[in-house]
Amino acid sequence: VWNQAAGQWRPGNLITIAASYYADMFQMPNNSDWPVSSFASMGPDATTPSLIVCAFDDTSLEGVGFMSNIPATATNMQLVINGRAATASTGSTKNAIFTLYARAIPNNSAMVPWANVVTTITIPAAVGNANFVYNTFSYTLSAMSLTPGITYNFELVRNASTGTDTLVGDYNLTELQIGFS
Repeated sequence: VWNQAAGQWRPGNLITIAASYYADMFQMPNNSDWPVSSFASMGPDATTPSLIVCAFDDTSLEGVGFMSNIPATATNMQLVINGRAATASTGSTKNAIFTLYARAIPNNSAMVPWANVVTTITIPAAVGNANFVYNTFSYTLSAMSLTPGITYNFELVRNASTGTDTLVGDYNLTELQIGFS
């Protein structure tokens, strides 16, 4: 389990971290083979330019891709999204809404179509806060229709058109961690 206060995985919970992806490590969805074919622009963070971020715009669908093998004994998946609002929000807490797509890369079979495995990932941006925040999300593989022991291609997309995405401006993603238990 992710220990938010300590900023690390808590030992003893049999979590396997499959990968930690940083902004410059993502695949670029840039053709019609992806659910969303626009890549979240990558570049230096405006406040901390030594950090590279993927800036997800609030006016268009943009995504980043990554691959992971799901361990054969896993039943749960955890995502830790480390990012921040490019500009501190005012008024009330604002939300950036993301969707996670996946498709299996089967052994010696045809590729399967993409599936929307998590419709709504809500990342809150607290009022006046433009700091990087680790947000943790846990899902059962069965609810996501993902099969253990198979490699998957994923795409994380900011879905600003939902009507519940209220964060004005970019959401800057610097890291995504994926773990299984």
